[in-house]
Amino acid sequence: MKKNFVLLGAIIVLTQSCLNLKEINTFANTSDATLKTLDERNYSFTSSYIKYTISQTALGVTPQETSSNRFLPPTLKQDNAALKINQEADRVISLLANSLQAYLQGIAKLSAPDLVNYDFSKVGENLKGNSQALGLSKVSAADVDAGVKISKVLTDGIMSRYREKKLRGVMIDYNTDFQATAKALATALDALNENVRRDSAALFSRYAGVLGNPDLPMTAKLQWRQDYTSELTELIKKRTTIQRQIQAVEQLRTAHGEIASKLATNKLTSKEVIASLKQHSGELKSLFSSIQQLLK
Repeated sequence: MKKNFVLLGAIIVLTQSCLNLKEINTFANTSDATLKTLDERNYSFTSSYIKYTISQTALGVTPQETSSNRFLPPTLKQDNAALKINQEADRVISLLANSLQAYLQGIAKLSAPDLVNYDFSKVGENLKGNSQALGLSKVSAADVDAGVKISKVLTDGIMSRYREKKLRGVMIDYNTDFQATAKALATALDALNENVRRDSAALFSRYAGVLGNPDLPMTAKLQWRQDYTSELTELIKKRTTIQRQIQAVEQLRTAHGEIASKLATNKLTSKEVIASLKQHSGELKSLFSSIQQLLK
């Protein structure tokens, strides 16, 4: 009886400490999909530099041009060194985002059901149809059915337990690096977000001169005002998108840190793991949906 109580206690402790592979998989895939929106954005340090710095003088109009009604094509000056710096800044964001995606894809693969769900149904049906083979091995069709029935349970039980242990170790061991990477990505995206604000100011400066010039025709100024409004609206949309992406990265960072910390101290039961992962997955899914809407 004592041994039974000890065994029961061990089972309860083991059950409470187990991760839930399905919820881990959902969390990892949702997080990965959210980070992939960074690849779909149509605003970057490089595009900003080309559109709002290099072309800053495009709408500059001199008094001589106005009085003579002769406008020369604007001369755009490109600073190759500055352009390269902006390109490298974009590569920083890509590296950080790709690193987090690679990690999450690894977590998703490790927790994917197709790693453990062996299906011997077709093999079993073929064997049951071969009476000679069954007779030679002295195995009945019912025996084959029983084998097929327990095979999935057995392999799931062994492999799931191994993968739960592996996932626990990965999330604990890599949490420090994960936190640093996610924080750096959020910081870089915040810098990009600030860049949108500067571009909005540059856009205003670019159009202010021509819109306030009394010597230019009304028709042209009405068109320029419409162009300004359209561009400003796009910049606001881009800034909102980046802010949502920063929220998603911060949410991901919080979720991973919270789970890893509790796993490391064995303070998280199986039920709590599921609840926590579902909560964070839901929040990330909501952010992902709002980002997708903004990218349209």
